[in-house]
Amino acid sequence: MTSKTTINTPSNQFSSVDAEEADVSIKEIANNWYSRDAYFFSKLLNDLPMQILCPTVMLPSLYYLTNQPLEFNRITMLWVIFLLGGLVGQCIGLLVGVCFGPKTRNFILGNTCIVAVLFSGYVITSSNLAWYLRPLCYLSFQWYMNQGSLLALYGYGRGSLKCDQVYCYLKKPSVILEEFDVQTERIEDCLWPLVAMVGVLYVLTYVAFVVRLRRMK
Repeated sequence: MTSKTTINTPSNQFSSVDAEEADVSIKEIANNWYSRDAYFFSKLLNDLPMQILCPTVMLPSLYYLTNQPLEFNRITMLWVIFLLGGLVGQCIGLLVGVCFGPKTRNFILGNTCIVAVLFSGYVITSSNLAWYLRPLCYLSFQWYMNQGSLLALYGYGRGSLKCDQVYCYLKKPSVILEEFDVQTERIEDCLWPLVAMVGVLYVLTYVAFVVRLRRMK
């Protein structure tokens, strides 16, 4: 959980488009220095190396220190989940940065992170929520990251965990998945919603960027 927050929070805070940068870019676009699309996609690609670097650097050490099985497929699934989560965080930061000013932006980004974590299934499982709050879990990208991470670590036929005590309630991975209310046995069910979120947020960010450019011209 800490690693996911560490990866996503910086992307939310530092991927935003500053008001001064937007003003300068509008003048440069008006002078035909570069096109609107070139600026937008360069902004996305500029953050992409960091989104790839963070999970690539952090995941192996965290995976090893928590004594997880050194299986390539599990590490790969976790890496993809963290990468997609970072991209969602980048998209949220860009969208909020385009739509709001600096003060409002910080307030919205902070609360967005808090709400996403609250409905991630880690603080409280979806089955223990009131029926009218459960749909919010399916809107939280952290929920899909939490479900996918647990499934990658403890699903797909993993054997019993090592335990030196006489009785270990959480010795079997299936019990852990049940305790955290993991609702799927396929990692794809967690990956595709994250991919969809990235696509939708990119489109919304582009539309908001175009609208802001037209208003400021």
